[in-house]
Amino acid sequence: MHGQLFTCEERTTTMAKVVLGKRPESFKKTVEFTMLDGTKGAIEVDYVYRTRTEFGALVDSMNADAKEKQDALASKPADGPAADQPVPVFSLEKHTAQGIEANADYILKIAKGWNLDFEFTRANIIKLGDEEPAGFHALMDDYRQAIDQGRRGNW
Repeated sequence: MHGQLFTCEERTTTMAKVVLGKRPESFKKTVEFTMLDGTKGAIEVDYVYRTRTEFGALVDSMNADAKEKQDALASKPADGPAADQPVPVFSLEKHTAQGIEANADYILKIAKGWNLDFEFTRANIIKLGDEEPAGFHALMDDYRQAIDQGRRGNW
């Protein structure tokens, strides 16, 4: 190595000036995840822009809606004496379907669209949640992290 001349190329990065109060309507991100067959999948999502405070309000609103539904079910009068009522049998199928539907409603509130060959509809979001659960959860987690923690690393 003696006798060789090494030079370091100085790199300059142009940084964007921070401007407050000029918010975008939405922002696009590519969300990557491992599919059920072990291959990598990716969905480009057009997310709705929210401030951290607005995101908190969205979550509060969805929690209030869920509590209201739960309270309505709990206060429903029985069709006879409680002792005569059969104990409901837990159904994992029903529980899973309800969770997927609730999460699909959340995705409809956080995103405006995606680059899949399937239209961005509640039915197709539910299908994604049923067929590729990692992708489904990756969309929700990615949005939360983007809004709550900001950009980390390269998007």
